[in-house]
Amino acid sequence: MHDLTMFVCVCTRACILQHAFMCVQEHVIVTSTANLKPRVETRGPLKEGQVGEDKRVIRMLAFYGVFGNDGKLVSEELSNQDSPLQITVKRARLTRVEVVVLVLYTGPMFVLYNGILRGFGNCGEVEEGIEFGSDAFWARIESVTVATRVAKSKNKFASTIHVLASAIKKLQGISDDEQGTILYRGLGGLDVHDFVKSRGFTEKAFMSTTKSLKVAMDYSGVKQGALSLFTTVCRKQ
Repeated sequence: MHDLTMFVCVCTRACILQHAFMCVQEHVIVTSTANLKPRVETRGPLKEGQVGEDKRVIRMLAFYGVFGNDGKLVSEELSNQDSPLQITVKRARLTRVEVVVLVLYTGPMFVLYNGILRGFGNCGEVEEGIEFGSDAFWARIESVTVATRVAKSKNKFASTIHVLASAIKKLQGISDDEQGTILYRGLGGLDVHDFVKSRGFTEKAFMSTTKSLKVAMDYSGVKQGALSLFTTVCRKQ
């Protein structure tokens, strides 16, 4: 078997086992892209400085591209019928498991993946009927830490995070951003005095940024009276 095919098969099986095991141990609901019925996830835009509810339809895998039994694209040749998303998948040469993990990460699973990598964070279960963004909502979220959940399940999603890193590096390779493009990240009012005194920091997780200063300002905590904003510059490798 070709090395890449072996890699895709092993990672696919590992990711499935990791998420299936986590579901059994912790009752975490993971979106299934194989389900014929569309599912929705909650992770949305800001409303008055807070994360707001968003209904995101999870589509069939064919929406992203046509994949063979080996998990790779059947054809990487671009066609006039390809959607912009399918063109991106082909240009980056993403595999099926990489697409699935990207869908999971851009949904609620980012909480667990980044929490594991950073070594902190909360991921409590919110029961149906609790109002999104309410005090009860945040109380339930904060009722269980990522560290506690991982310790109980003995699952750190190692293969999943490995696949996610692979997918992001591929997307980075086809980025059209020019050298020197400025990116912003709102820090939600985080105290940065110790950071300013230091020589920098290391982000152990996947860090979201935006080209829009306005979007970053919404996440900066300025509306709560505690502005903190991170700025970085793109450099092509």
